[in-house]
Amino acid sequence: MAVKEEERAEFNKYTYRTIDPFQGWISILVKLKIFREPKVVKAVNMLEEEDEGVKKELKKEGERIKLKMKPFEIVTLKVKK
Repeated sequence: MAVKEEERAEFNKYTYRTIDPFQGWISILVKLKIFREPKVVKAVNMLEEEDEGVKKELKKEGERIKLKMKPFEIVTLKVKK
């Protein structure tokens, strides 16, 4: 997983990018725990832009974010705290 702080003038935004660690063998359930509860979590495209074609079912539970990943999938999440 890669994490980077937002490069633009907006503060308290981070981008999380995760890939399938099992190299396509199985679908997996990813559970991310971040250090404080996010206000907004969105799945975005590889250019970190909102896109109607990128839809992902995300569940926020306090500091945790859960999502399912398909084999060979790369998911980019924008998180605003």
